[in-house]
Amino acid sequence: MRMAKKMTAFLVALAMTFFCTLPAIADGEEAIYASTDIKITGASALLMEASTGQVLFEKQANEKLPIGTLNKIMTVLLVAEAIDEGKLSLSSQVSASTKASKAKGAVIWLEAGEKMSVEDLLKGVIIGNANDASIALAEAVSGTEEDFVARMNQRAKELGMANTVFKNCTGYDEPEQYSTAYDVALMSRELIKHKNMYGYMTCWMDNLRNGATMLVNANNLVKSYDGIIGVKAGYTEAAKNCISAAAERNGTAYVAVVLGCADKDARFSEAKGLMNVGFANYQVATPPMPEEALKPIKVSGGTKRQIFARAESLSNVVIPKGAADEITGKVILPEEISAPVRENQIIGEVEFYRGDSLLCKTNLLAGETVEEMTFFTAFNILFKNMMDF
Repeated sequence: MRMAKKMTAFLVALAMTFFCTLPAIADGEEAIYASTDIKITGASALLMEASTGQVLFEKQANEKLPIGTLNKIMTVLLVAEAIDEGKLSLSSQVSASTKASKAKGAVIWLEAGEKMSVEDLLKGVIIGNANDASIALAEAVSGTEEDFVARMNQRAKELGMANTVFKNCTGYDEPEQYSTAYDVALMSRELIKHKNMYGYMTCWMDNLRNGATMLVNANNLVKSYDGIIGVKAGYTEAAKNCISAAAERNGTAYVAVVLGCADKDARFSEAKGLMNVGFANYQVATPPMPEEALKPIKVSGGTKRQIFARAESLSNVVIPKGAADEITGKVILPEEISAPVRENQIIGEVEFYRGDSLLCKTNLLAGETVEEMTFFTAFNILFKNMMDF
């Protein structure tokens, strides 16, 4: 029986190698796609810059749709977080349950009681899209798949995935299980923070059980796209062909999601085209702080006559390439503030614009504490000065 499974795995891998190959990207191909007029045949699509979460292109990005095996992005994310938290390690041995061994669809043929490392199970999920490996990992993290799915939904809420409901960790089609292109981008953006997963997500072919079980990645972009770092491609009858792809070049990463493609190759070309739009047309920039925000601010009735403000935070923004000089800052600060003033007290803000478009804003905080001048504080200051003299 095991020999028949091994032969089946080999034939599947061989067939996918011959029939699922995309040509490598030619030099200068980005210029072809350097337009947001790119045709999207999928039901929904989105392009997001990963570090800022800025959406640069969308088509029905908040439409609730089945996402099929893209569920496994959340499965892998929770396993990666469990590893970071020390609950699991890549070398941890997981014993497959009867439930895992009975999984259907794409599997690595786990048998009940069979032990496999977390690393090999991750390979099975990420590269081989294995449902039995997904269930085994879910049970290793949370005890049962049901409890793991509850955590999937909780984590989705934490990430701001407001239009997502998970019913299983594998992506089996179920009624009332859905997500959106935007939500898929959010969880993909979170997953690519875990760089220890890159080696699995970018692997084209691998094997388990000393070569007995072959794995082939359904994401053809791992073979061809410059800078690819993940994430996952998949298919189910309800979801059709879907992909969430991420790539990084020169420190900037983009996530492209395409859902509901009738054609399996269209998802790859459309995701590739969206990422090309990002790399060819946009850049990440830090807005320059206006000089006006750095000037001293008068303090009335205080033990000091002036203080300086500082920015609470300064977020990066995504702008068209070459447009950094077009960013302007509008400082909103009073000419004078009254004591007492507490360090880190909000005393104003700066708004950053490109033309009439608000890019971002940040609070301006008091750089130090200034006490109110009272008779006793004035006397103490006078006494101290006399003693110093």
